[in-house]
Amino acid sequence: MIPQARPAEIILHGARLVDPAGDDPAGDAVAIGEGRILGVGPHEQLKGLATPETVSLCCEGLSLMPGMIDGHAHLDREGLKSVLPSISGARSIAEIQAVLREVAARTPPGQWIVLSPLGTPPLFLDGWSGLADGRCPDRHDLDAAAPDHPVWIRPAWGYWSNKADLVCVANTAALALAGVGRDTPSPHPLVEIHRAADGLPDGRFSEATRISIVETTLMSAAPGFDVATRTDALARSMDTYARFGTTGVYEGHGVAREVIAAYGALRDRCKPGMRATLVVSPSWSGVDATADMAALIADWTRWAKRGFADDDRLRIEGIYAEIDETGEGLVRARGGCCTGWAGFHLDSGAPRAMVRELLLEAARQRLRVSTIFDDVMGLMEEVNRSQPLAGLNWVRGHVATLDERALGAIKDMGLMLVTHTNRHIAKGGSAHLARLGADRCNDIVPMRRILDRGIPVALGSDNLPPSLLHPVADLELRRDHGTGEHVAPDQALTRREALALATAGGANLLQRGDELGRLKPGYLADLVGFPGDILTMEADELRHLEARLALVGGQIVLRQA
Repeated sequence: MIPQARPAEIILHGARLVDPAGDDPAGDAVAIGEGRILGVGPHEQLKGLATPETVSLCCEGLSLMPGMIDGHAHLDREGLKSVLPSISGARSIAEIQAVLREVAARTPPGQWIVLSPLGTPPLFLDGWSGLADGRCPDRHDLDAAAPDHPVWIRPAWGYWSNKADLVCVANTAALALAGVGRDTPSPHPLVEIHRAADGLPDGRFSEATRISIVETTLMSAAPGFDVATRTDALARSMDTYARFGTTGVYEGHGVAREVIAAYGALRDRCKPGMRATLVVSPSWSGVDATADMAALIADWTRWAKRGFADDDRLRIEGIYAEIDETGEGLVRARGGCCTGWAGFHLDSGAPRAMVRELLLEAARQRLRVSTIFDDVMGLMEEVNRSQPLAGLNWVRGHVATLDERALGAIKDMGLMLVTHTNRHIAKGGSAHLARLGADRCNDIVPMRRILDRGIPVALGSDNLPPSLLHPVADLELRRDHGTGEHVAPDQALTRREALALATAGGANLLQRGDELGRLKPGYLADLVGFPGDILTMEADELRHLEARLALVGGQIVLRQA
């Protein structure tokens, strides 16, 4: 490709050039200036763009390609996992107590101690069942190790394990500060307050749900993640995602006030090392059926964007939609704006009739909407009949199963899709097969059908884990990790096709396909370098692969040997 005439600030050379969404460029080098790709081709050809100030980086042994874009990232969550003192290595109550004593020794008396969840990260599948004692610790166990502190072992995030059985534990001082006593009722039928024979709480809480209710109700007195903590964690998250080759994210589940505040605080501190497009998470608490939906949307959008204008690395657009007829989300939201691990408002769901009005008004205003649920997509079909959605690029994430009728409706509405193969192939593929039967196996994450229909689609990690190369491998192998069973192999994609969705597909999701996701002159220099030949290595190797180099807008955000 003929380079542009401007001088290069950086020249990367010696690489295997990979452009998954097109033909791989001839040559081994990329010249970068003013944040964009100036030229792609042989190093000898691009040397003419060099000046004495040009940085020359040898990328021998690397596959250099466009940075990947995570279509459902939960980026903010990753850095929070390392904030709390960890008990993950403990295999007995005594070992938990040893960790707690150590933390208590360096914590002023009376100050809260909040520990990471029981079990083994990152999925916390074992919880307390991994303890040699065969039981969960109770308040007395925690009292023995830290009698002078309120102590709480936080619940895990249920979607890490994909199991709805959360457990957390508080000691006596924590229960007293939280006001949890003999007569305290459960805040919801899904929550059990465990009690001793005398009727007093024993400190243990269990929840038959994936998103904790306890932490924002019964234990709302315990400190959550403040904005400063979230800001520091967000910076760490960006470093982690860059290490796996991700240079951009779309937060399709919506983000809450404190997450937007963290993005703003980080931007005030430095230029973020990640492009982020944030969808607004609504908060329905206090909103009734007579609300003026146009004014409500305007208010939500106003607070989301307050204090900073959209820029090249941070954009706020659209709104998230979810139906909640039970009011469960409103119960969770009693703790105010603190969202815990979630990062989205816990009351982001509303009754069906109100969500329908939201969709109608969003369509009138040509505002983008994102959802992850089939029932909302059904409402979208209703709205489409009176207010055509084509051209609005609304988003349906967490694609699990779609039959031919659903695919036709998606095509008609012009929806964009985001997959969640970490769950629906790698963890739950066999369960889908058992539920649907062999005749409908090709409805499970039907990627070949999606591409054949020309429906735009991107890949999402859901932070489970944060590497998009797991979904790339899933789409090629179509294998359930737990059972080893192959899941609708006719829907498999080639390596190049899957990588194209992780790069150019993600760029289209961000509505920036004309400047991101390709290895072409004029495109933004968001690039990553992986060791080896990313197109020919074994698919299972991708799950362990880390980038050696990452750039966002020509700025080096990762460089490791």
